[in-house]
Amino acid sequence: MVLGVLIALALGEVASDIRWQFDAADARQALVSDFERDAGVMHERRLAKRCIDRRLGDVETLLKQAARTGVLPLIGSIGRPPTRPMLTAAWDTSISSGVLPHLPRREVSGISANFDQIKEMKAELKTQSVLWARLAALENAPGPVSQELLATLMITTAELRKSSAYVDTVAGQVVAVASDIGKLDYWLILDRENGTATDVITGLRALPICSPLLVDGKPVSRRRG
Repeated sequence: MVLGVLIALALGEVASDIRWQFDAADARQALVSDFERDAGVMHERRLAKRCIDRRLGDVETLLKQAARTGVLPLIGSIGRPPTRPMLTAAWDTSISSGVLPHLPRREVSGISANFDQIKEMKAELKTQSVLWARLAALENAPGPVSQELLATLMITTAELRKSSAYVDTVAGQVVAVASDIGKLDYWLILDRENGTATDVITGLRALPICSPLLVDGKPVSRRRG
């Protein structure tokens, strides 16, 4: 009877180990898929850098002019970088399911660092969205403007420059890691499989932030990229 119990326990442990192996394989696949898609979003952000820098330069120039004259011209759509979802569901599920101890420790450490960066970028981009929305106060509002508002918007552009530079740096790291372990997946941007960076660039060129800023009905900067 004792032998039978021991055999049953051993078989149960084997079955449990096999189940965890399958669960670990599924978790690894889901984690890689989420990270590749997040990396695609980060790559789009890097590709938008020239548009972002140019637009912030446009706004800074207009704010300096308005600080001297006390008057804003008629400013068209400033636009903003695209805002995309960032995936962390696979990572959160892996933690709650208890599957992580069944993956190699070094692999878990790397995955944890990757998704820590993704979560940080998710929060940073949310903050940036608020700052870009603040700049929209300049749109279609010609006429006298207070120095207080101008000072606030100058601080906003400075914050956006600093934050955008930081995001670009981290995005470069995310893209490099994703390229090493697999690929960049643009599904969250293009809503289809097998998209390319060229498709992403084409989409960016159609956005207001990548088009010349109109001031008093005339473009003030040449479109690039």
